[in-house]
Amino acid sequence: MAKTYTTQQGDAWDLIAYRVYGSESYTGWLMQHNFEHLDTMIFGAGVVLQTPELPAEQKTSDLPPWRTQSPVIERLDSATELAAPEQQTQTAANQEPATEVLAIQGNFTVSDDGEGNLTITEVAG
Repeated sequence: MAKTYTTQQGDAWDLIAYRVYGSESYTGWLMQHNFEHLDTMIFGAGVVLQTPELPAEQKTSDLPPWRTQSPVIERLDSATELAAPEQQTQTAANQEPATEVLAIQGNFTVSDDGEGNLTITEVAG
């Protein structure tokens, strides 16, 4: 017997894939098995969708790069490395950077505790 999901008002394909399979990356899988509903972007309540088991291995080559690559955190020597070359300024060789600067790729949230301490947290997705 096939598994199903009954939509709630306002459900979208990616949200349903997240709820059923734990990741939006399975949106295509869900859509492939519910071909008759492809014209729907936002569902009303009560639509029954087929939610078959996932294949043994997902092909990541079909996913966009931001879904297949791990986040990258790169430590920079100073904030001047973030500026365009014409905006960079010279610093003395023995001068320490006042703050630590990181360039981060991925989906993160940054929170400030009000005392100048930042917390960077990766957002699952």
